[in-house]
Amino acid sequence: MSPSSGFLLGSALACWCVPCLAVTVLGVPMGEKLQPPACPSKKEPAAQICWVGRPAVARDGSRLGAVRLPGTEGRPAWAANQPFMVTLAKDGTVQELKLPNVAAHERSAVVRSISARFGTPRNAGDEGSAAWAGWAADGVHIKLACQEARCLFTVRTNTAEAAARLQTDVRKTTDAGKPGTP
Repeated sequence: MSPSSGFLLGSALACWCVPCLAVTVLGVPMGEKLQPPACPSKKEPAAQICWVGRPAVARDGSRLGAVRLPGTEGRPAWAANQPFMVTLAKDGTVQELKLPNVAAHERSAVVRSISARFGTPRNAGDEGSAAWAGWAADGVHIKLACQEARCLFTVRTNTAEAAARLQTDVRKTTDAGKPGTP
């Protein structure tokens, strides 16, 4: 491989692993740096994104916790009053956003809402009480997974999605060496 082709390949991989443009999803700037303060009292509305309680800190320095967002007027009805979980990398960039408690009866509204902005889902399925859909565009990966009465809505940056896939592959490899349950 010539040095110039190596540079081009490296540039393409860097662009896939790092969001090329910051994207705001449901009021959260994915891939941008945030330093949320602690939220004011529960009765006061949040003026900016703030931590509800103290976030958990992982070994790598990333932080995960519940956040409160200012105002609800810019969000669709299905997300207006949902609890939000955010993961920030060690440097403070938003890597992941989760809404862990979306009502399953809102599933079609969620799919329409996300599809209006990010296009048709790249994958979708429905098997009995389980359903899922996934989108990938603009430097983010969006997944909706529903089971019974609840759905998990997840948004990840390209970097976080690559790390999650690697973790899944490692888990599959580890689990393949273990005996099945009798």
